[in-house]
Amino acid sequence: TRELGQPFALYECSKTKPELLEDSEVKTLLQFVRGFLFFGNNLFYLSENELSNNIKWLDNNKTIPLLYTKAFFGWRNLSDEQTHTAFHGLNYLFRGLDRMRMERKIDEERSLEDFDLFLKDMNKLGLENELVWTIEAYLNLKRENPEKAIIALEKLKNSPLFSDDERKAFEKTIGHLKKRDSKAALNGIYDKAFMAKVISKYMISTLLKIEWERVLKENNVPHTKEIFDSVNKFHKRIGLFSNIE
Repeated sequence: TRELGQPFALYECSKTKPELLEDSEVKTLLQFVRGFLFFGNNLFYLSENELSNNIKWLDNNKTIPLLYTKAFFGWRNLSDEQTHTAFHGLNYLFRGLDRMRMERKIDEERSLEDFDLFLKDMNKLGLENELVWTIEAYLNLKRENPEKAIIALEKLKNSPLFSDDERKAFEKTIGHLKKRDSKAALNGIYDKAFMAKVISKYMISTLLKIEWERVLKENNVPHTKEIFDSVNKFHKRIGLFSNIE
């Protein structure tokens, strides 16, 4: 029910109990969604717990087929090994974001370690996208490597994913770096909240492209037709109420 927004999705996820499920691929996907939603609602410690459980499971199950994960993220062109690496990296990415938003110095240090591990996984795949460029820019800002940070920010600025205002923010950050002022770049336009917004926007845009009904049918999920009949009826009722002034 993505049209109803994150608050409704957060409510739905709060009613799930993944700890009652057997360790499995489906459980890790549910925990990832919960972690993503908790992060988006500033529930960082709850999010960190879900993602840490996932990382532990993935480290202990390196050869298991990940059919649902491929469908979930649209990674049908990846092998099982590549899918494992990509999903492993995403969990490190969002755990790093959780820790980045926490208050203790040790959490910030751990967040940088998570970001390094995310990039390590992406480099294994030879992958470049907005997630990679965002983290590359942040790490190079933190480590005062302005030239490398500018390269990543230029790629972000030219991405069609972002609005004109967001592109202006990237340009302003590049301006600070050209003046050798990494501190102004980190504490100004390209701060932690902005970075989290950029990454969440990329992830939401990815999930919105997925044709969930087709994915469920292809993977033989029981009662798919009944599920979507109910969802579609619910959307029609919401539409009727939205026309009432």
